[in-house]
Amino acid sequence: MKKISKTMRKRNITGIILPMILLILFGTLLNAENSDFGNKNYTRFLDQFENTPQAAILYTLINADYQSVKPIVEKSCFDCHSRFTKYPWYHKIPGIKGMLDDHIEEGREHLELSNDFPFTGKGNTLKLLEEIKEEIEEGEMPLFGYRMIHWGTAIEGAPRDSLFNWIDRSTQRILQYFQAERSRIPHGVAHYEGNQSNQDDDDDDDD
Repeated sequence: MKKISKTMRKRNITGIILPMILLILFGTLLNAENSDFGNKNYTRFLDQFENTPQAAILYTLINADYQSVKPIVEKSCFDCHSRFTKYPWYHKIPGIKGMLDDHIEEGREHLELSNDFPFTGKGNTLKLLEEIKEEIEEGEMPLFGYRMIHWGTAIEGAPRDSLFNWIDRSTQRILQYFQAERSRIPHGVAHYEGNQSNQDDDDDDDD
């Protein structure tokens, strides 16, 4: 009886633990599917749809929301990531001038903020938003040396909360939009553009 009891207990434990493990694995896979930063197919789809008229409408709405936090970005980020750099007095010193110019050029290649939202740079819009938040959280943006010379440019406290809230809102809006587009047009942007072209032809015929 004791052996049978032990066997039954083992079976009961296995019967409880195994479904839990399977449930956790399923949840992990589901999250990975919905997490587009790690989904190459989704990223490719996003890259394609970023240049469509529908995306432009969405980005116009997000840009209007961006204006509320733009002063924070102007104060702390524009010197290195826009064409509106306010050069310090030491920029004229030989050697330092070249170093600063190279740094600003590299900064603008990675992230260009001059033209409002959507930002441009190395990566799609979602990736850039993710990296901005990550860099600020880790204290990497603005650079430590820049913060030491330009007091008050650290993004912290209420300004940081406001900027992060805007990034989170914008990210969620973009994700919702592109996930809906991806399910509505499973064959990708080429299929979408073909449908748009046919629709335009139909409209011309109606005229």
